[in-house]
Amino acid sequence: MSQCKSCGTAIDQGVTSCPACGAAAQAGTPPPPPPSSSPPPPPPSPALAAPAASGAGAEKPYASEDTIHLFLAYFGIFSLIPYLIFKDKKADSKKEYVFWHARQGLALGLTVIALWVAQLVMTGMLIFVSYRLVRLMSSLWSLAYLVAFVLMIIGWIKAFGGEKYKLPLIDKIVDVLPS
Repeated sequence: MSQCKSCGTAIDQGVTSCPACGAAAQAGTPPPPPPSSSPPPPPPSPALAAPAASGAGAEKPYASEDTIHLFLAYFGIFSLIPYLIFKDKKADSKKEYVFWHARQGLALGLTVIALWVAQLVMTGMLIFVSYRLVRLMSSLWSLAYLVAFVLMIIGWIKAFGGEKYKLPLIDKIVDVLPS
């Protein structure tokens, strides 16, 4: 089988003219493809390149399969999951790291639950005194919950950053929890 020199169509042996363009059948190579109108892609910029490991001590203090446990450690009452899982696995330093953050998160979660109960009791008592006082206290409770949310975010940042950071306002409660 050969190709037409004019258009590049495949021509069977013994055929004297190209069925596509009608040119005389001569064996040859097809014409080169038309040049591409788009320029070649630029080389990747160094800013987008994969970051290099930061020194020899770039190893995380937690195992990669424990990432979800670190997330749950500061996710309210769900901090009980890593707390109970890693309570007896403190011999391994990576498991102890997750347990340490689970204790911090559990203390934060228990503090938020205590705040919620106090809010219910105080609102129940103050509703009979003054509705305006209830609205004022509602603003203060919202501020307290916002502080708890910020502490939760700080806990996540520090935990995933490989740092054992004692959360302010919570560290005294952590000492009460069994280890």
